[in-house]
Amino acid sequence: MALKERVNKLCDRLLLQDAELDRLIERLGPEEALKVIEELVKEYNADEPEVTA
Repeated sequence: MALKERVNKLCDRLLLQDAELDRLIERLGPEEALKVIEELVKEYNADEPEVTA
């Protein structure tokens, strides 16, 4: 699956399924969850430089 498609699906899921985001934060802690999301944004921006976080 292309990175852009993965990010789009992730964004859709985050908007629609807040309970899953809450579980991710519980498992990783807020700082680590943020690092994971930031890394996805960095990878996405490498392919799509016009996108901003």
